[in-house]
Amino acid sequence: MIQYQQYGRVGEKVQKVLSKIRKGQLEPVYFVQGTETYLMNLVKQTFLNDVLTQEERELNISIYNAQDTSLEYVVEDALSMPFFGEKKVILLEQPTFLLQEKTKSVTDGALETFLTYLEEPNQDTILVVLAPFDTVDNRKKVVKQLKKVAEYIDVNPLSEKETSHFIQDVILAEGYAIDKQVLALLLERVGYQLSLAMNEVDKLFLATMDTKKITKDSVLSLVPKHLENNVFTLVEAVLKKNVEQALLIYRELILQKEEPIKLLALLLGQFRLLMQVTILEKKGYQQQDIIKQLKQHPYRVQLAMKQSSAYHLKDMIVYYQILSETDYALKTNTTDKHLLLELALLKTMIQESENETENFTKTITRSF
Repeated sequence: MIQYQQYGRVGEKVQKVLSKIRKGQLEPVYFVQGTETYLMNLVKQTFLNDVLTQEERELNISIYNAQDTSLEYVVEDALSMPFFGEKKVILLEQPTFLLQEKTKSVTDGALETFLTYLEEPNQDTILVVLAPFDTVDNRKKVVKQLKKVAEYIDVNPLSEKETSHFIQDVILAEGYAIDKQVLALLLERVGYQLSLAMNEVDKLFLATMDTKKITKDSVLSLVPKHLENNVFTLVEAVLKKNVEQALLIYRELILQKEEPIKLLALLLGQFRLLMQVTILEKKGYQQQDIIKQLKQHPYRVQLAMKQSSAYHLKDMIVYYQILSETDYALKTNTTDKHLLLELALLKTMIQESENETENFTKTITRSF
């Protein structure tokens, strides 16, 4: 995937920090946190390629995985002087010691050494902590200290609007054209996931090199509909009790070699999300609150809110129960798995919503 570092309204804060880094306005410690893979790689490549000269990079860049490298060793490297250069860059990946779970690979002594370094970091070293997590344990002393001294870069998923702006900027900057409706189609097919969208944009550039125009036909022919979007459409058909459409979508997915167990897991996940969104909305949660509470991609939550508003919670719970029973059957039964899941889908669509679900409803509601 091409890294379009100079393009895209990545979000004012991220863009501002990246701009400062490229201009040489550097801090001794950076804390990069979030789950958007493309943005994480963009920030990482900025530190690897735009901070040091080519000669300096050969001797002054170190990349460590915190799960298999002691923090004492990382600190020792950070305290050492650069080789034939003014600065050195250290990237610390997978810092699981920032999470709630206790990490066996990091001792209390190692954490103290790291904390001591953060109190007075080496000004000749640029230490970059890359945390690909949606959240960290803010109660931990090491997290508090890191947030206190480091330049924070948030690389969590962009909003739908920000993703659209980013992709549009990349396309226009490369000299290509795309209509708003076609851009929306492209983003819908990849679920507004930036990393997936960038992969598809690279393909579309190659395919439309002669015309420099990305059309609806090129998107439909080259950009596959993301599996989760197909599952969303399948769930919509089930909720509407549209047997013909539901079976058509399901059989198309099977023809695409999707495994029934995998499909069922996605179906259960989608119904679970719908129930969670419905319950949280009834409690007065707004969209941003729900995204934060459920730690889901903004686009998924937006779709779920739109979908859940048209249907009853009791129906969703009944369908979820049926699919949960099917999940057990798929994993323990030697019967044709494709047939089992198809029968389960049929069962959900002929099931009456008046089923006795009060106890299960109370159980689900209490979990939020």
